[in-house]
Amino acid sequence: QTRSKKIGTSTQSSSLLNDPLSFDDSSDIYIKTTKTLRNFTIDELEDHLVELKRKNMNTSGIISKLLTKYCTECLDSERTAAIPVQESYKKRISELETIYFDKKQTSGFPSLGVIAILIDYYSRVDLNLDKVLFYINLSNEIDRKFKLDPHKCVSVIRLLIRKNLFDKAIELIDSLGQYDVV
Repeated sequence: QTRSKKIGTSTQSSSLLNDPLSFDDSSDIYIKTTKTLRNFTIDELEDHLVELKRKNMNTSGIISKLLTKYCTECLDSERTAAIPVQESYKKRISELETIYFDKKQTSGFPSLGVIAILIDYYSRVDLNLDKVLFYINLSNEIDRKFKLDPHKCVSVIRLLIRKNLFDKAIELIDSLGQYDVV
C-alpha cells in the first residue's frame, strides 16, 4: 500500500494564502511512503487477518504479527493503559495464542520470536508461571541453543521469586553467566 504524504512548506505571507489565485503550492514536498505489515496498526492487522480468512489464505504470519503487537502494547503500557484496554488486549492475546498453536488452524512451526515475547508477556503482565515454563520448554524443543535475552530472564526471575521458587530463580541466574552483560 503506497501513500503520498504532503508536507506544507509555503513561504508566502498569510494574506496571500487566503487568495486562491495567488497561492502557489509548488514549494510543497511530497514524500512517498510504503506501508508494510511491520508498521501496520493493530486495527490494520486485524482487518488484514479478516481479509486473509475471507480468501482462505494462510493466516499464521499475520497472527504472529498480531500476537507480537498485542504483547508489545501490553508490555509497553503495563502501568499506563486503561484497565478495559489491557483486559481486551489480554483476551485477544489468549484467542490469538490458541489459534496460533492449533495446527488445524495455522501451518508452520511456532516462531521463537513469538514464543520469546509470550514468555516476556506472561512473566511481566499476566504473571502466569505455568505458561512461562511451558513456553521455555517449547523453545528448547524447537531449538536447544535458544536462549532468552537477559532482560526477559530477569522478568522470569522476578516471577519465580514472587512465586517463592528461589531455587529455580537461582538456577536461571546461574545460566545467565554465559552473557557478558545483564
